Amino acid sequence: MITDSVLRCRFCGGDLFELDHDIRCDGRQGGLEPDFVSPDPSHNVRHTDPDTSHEAAYANLEGRHTIAAKVYTLLVSVLPDGLTDVEISFRLPQYQLNSLNKRRGELRDQGLVMDSGRRRMTPAGARAIVWVAVKV
Repeated sequence: MITDSVLRCRFCGGDLFELDHDIRCDGRQGGLEPDFVSPDPSHNVRHTDPDTSHEAAYANLEGRHTIAAKVYTLLVSVLPDGLTDVEISFRLPQYQLNSLNKRRGELRDQGLVMDSGRRRMTPAGARAIVWVAVKV
């Protein structure tokens, strides 16, 4: 559980809530303190999932931290408006939608992101949850 009101990048030491942090530090060199993602990735797969899903759950754990941090920082930056999963993917096009959805789900499970109760239409015409950051 996060108790510090400032989330510091392990690499640059910068405040992750600063809007220009993403410009100054790409996050590839380190993860975050405290961790956004559970140290046990097995909760990301079901026993019925294919072997590729199990392999992916254990691959690139540091990259998962970086993606989660970017999703959280993005949602903080757009408070109080929030974003849908598709809107998050438009703002972070370097990542696959399914990876972003998983990281946002982990942030939700940790109480860092919540359903705003609002819905917006996706480009495909479906209603989508608008997610908002719970700023700590």
